[in-house]
Amino acid sequence: MAGHTGRVHGVAFSPDGRRLVSASSDRTVRVWDVDTGTCEAVLKGHTDEVFAAAFHPDGKRLASAGRDRAVWLWDLATGQAEGLARAVQPEGRRPSCSHGAPATAQTGKGLLDLAAR
Repeated sequence: MAGHTGRVHGVAFSPDGRRLVSASSDRTVRVWDVDTGTCEAVLKGHTDEVFAAAFHPDGKRLASAGRDRAVWLWDLATGQAEGLARAVQPEGRRPSCSHGAPATAQTGKGLLDLAAR
């Protein structure tokens, strides 16, 4: 996708089909307007490649996961991170987002349910 400076590892459509999110090895997550092809937001916070991103069912937030074992929850109205959790996984394994299943990540206070908000 024009705009990323690295390989795109994953894409997902918003629930209404009007936006697309892309996850890249350039450590960014980008939100695109499907009709115009313009980039609406560049979300920065990951410290390594981003492998997956998925919209919340309300379309107002999204989650991203990367090689840094971090799962970020983003507010799309502000472009700011709402939360961060470190995924509990063996070294070398990629965090992933599964469509149709609630996404959770282990935090210091228990499980973070990314679909419950």
